[in-house]
Amino acid sequence: MAERLRAAGYTVTGTGNAPAGQTTVSHPPGLEWQAKALSARLKATVTTDQDPAATPGAVTLAIGSDYPGLRG
Repeated sequence: MAERLRAAGYTVTGTGNAPAGQTTVSHPPGLEWQAKALSARLKATVTTDQDPAATPGAVTLAIGSDYPGLRG
C-alpha cells in the first residue's frame, strides 16, 4: 500500500500494523484539509479525526479490514 500512496504523490514516512477494524485517517490540529484530501482519494467513506497527540505535520492512514483501495 505504501508504494501505491507514493505513486499517487504522497510522502510515506513509515508503515506498521494497525488494529483490525475500520480504516481511519487522523491528523494533528491544522492539517484538516490534508486529511480530507487523503480521505477523498479512498474508494469508501472514511472518518477523519483530529488527534491532538498525533505526530506534528503528519496525517496518519490506518488501514483496517474494510480498506477499499485508492481511487484512480
